[in-house]
Amino acid sequence: MDGNRRWARERGLRSVDGYEAGYKKFLEVMSWAKDLGIKNLIFYAFSTENWKRDEKEVQFLLGIIYRTLDDYSKELEKRDVRLRFAGERDQLPQKLQDKLVELEEKTADYSGGTVTICLSYGGRQEILSAVARIMERGSVQITEEEFSDCLYTSGVPDPD
Repeated sequence: MDGNRRWARERGLRSVDGYEAGYKKFLEVMSWAKDLGIKNLIFYAFSTENWKRDEKEVQFLLGIIYRTLDDYSKELEKRDVRLRFAGERDQLPQKLQDKLVELEEKTADYSGGTVTICLSYGGRQEILSAVARIMERGSVQITEEEFSDCLYTSGVPDPD
């Protein structure tokens, strides 16, 4: 879903049109995945780079994300799919943080697969965060298993 603004600009459309297209594409991809037997998906919705945008646009994006999360969770509920979020949650507005926790708890026992949505996510930031968690544990020798356990996607199969 990250990249919808760029997609819209390339087509001479408004950013909001790109965001709407991204929402529709999410639903399409969910159907494709089900048809193909794919059980785990990761969507990038808001990268750490997005924080550098104009404040109005950031607030607009976060508002869209907040409003569409309930729709996403309804779709996932129909499919018995668990919803998870990856990223630096503490940077997000409290209202959105609360919504993430609510939806993760609501879908925690669903067993038809997992959808992870990356919010305030950056790959380098995830690595730094994992290293910080490992250092907090006092680990001297880092194993691949321990590193994997400290990633945002812990408990989800590695993405292809």
